[in-house]
Amino acid sequence: MSIKDQARNVAIERLRKLLPQAAPELELLGQNFPHGFTRDSWSRPLPLGAIPTDGDLPLPPEELWAYYCTGAESWLDSGRRDVATMRDELTASGAPIEEMGRVLEVGSASGRMIRHLEDVALGGVEVWGVDIWSTAVLWCQDNLSPRFRFATTTLIPHLPFPDGHFDLIYGGSLFTHIDDLAEAWFLEMHRVLAPGGRLYFSINDHSSVEIFEGRGPADRYEEFYERTGGQAEWESFVRLIQGNADYQRFRRREAYMFTQGKMMRHVMWDTDVLTRRLDWGYKPHSITPMGYGHQSTVLLEAVPFGSGAEGATSAGAGVAASS
Repeated sequence: MSIKDQARNVAIERLRKLLPQAAPELELLGQNFPHGFTRDSWSRPLPLGAIPTDGDLPLPPEELWAYYCTGAESWLDSGRRDVATMRDELTASGAPIEEMGRVLEVGSASGRMIRHLEDVALGGVEVWGVDIWSTAVLWCQDNLSPRFRFATTTLIPHLPFPDGHFDLIYGGSLFTHIDDLAEAWFLEMHRVLAPGGRLYFSINDHSSVEIFEGRGPADRYEEFYERTGGQAEWESFVRLIQGNADYQRFRRREAYMFTQGKMMRHVMWDTDVLTRRLDWGYKPHSITPMGYGHQSTVLLEAVPFGSGAEGATSAGAGVAASS
């Protein structure tokens, strides 16, 4: 037996012994980010002590802000502005959120956006938030329910709701982290959307490239810096992607999609290509550059399978591009 074969057999034997021990951790990490992962046990205590509040809604601790912003005021304001933009886009599309029955946020984290739908929830709309970040979901369940409802989901493209249950699904900076499972997620969201329901999400696209390359509106950069945790964080991220050959292909429009990273992916799409690829079940309503900080927002309408291509064609260039 060659030295190479011996080394391979030794490596296989060691892996065989290690895998049973590592399997539970690998299984969990492959599905979601479990709460208390490093502990043997944990419990959920009754709320103790005073919690800082925005009005009468508790404010999450900074470690649950998902790297958004550098202070509580800007964290709250960013969510408020993102929700206001979404509501304006929905109303312009003929589907005001106040007239909906059920709403779902995918990637709700600790409630940065969903908390600003309080008036909608109090008005009788059923509002859910789901996320793979269990700790953030537990905080929301303990502090923002029963006004809103929350559940931990997984990386697997599945939403634990009945077919056609929601009138609106939205996700901020969600598809900026999903690459090869994007179509599967769009299919699953289509399943739980009612016919005519809306899908609203943000994406890094060629408008974002202009911003990364320093050609965005000068008066917006302070906002971009703050939303990403400060200017140093922004500049570090921009240097990271600019040094990537695949990003440069995307920037030159030689690629319609770009992804970088493993555990935390950074994904960019040509928004026109993406919306055309979804014409099997979605009709585009609007694409709004800088609708979500430096990211563009996309508003789609769920249509029956097979009818989207005709609907998208009839919308034609009539996909609204807001500024």
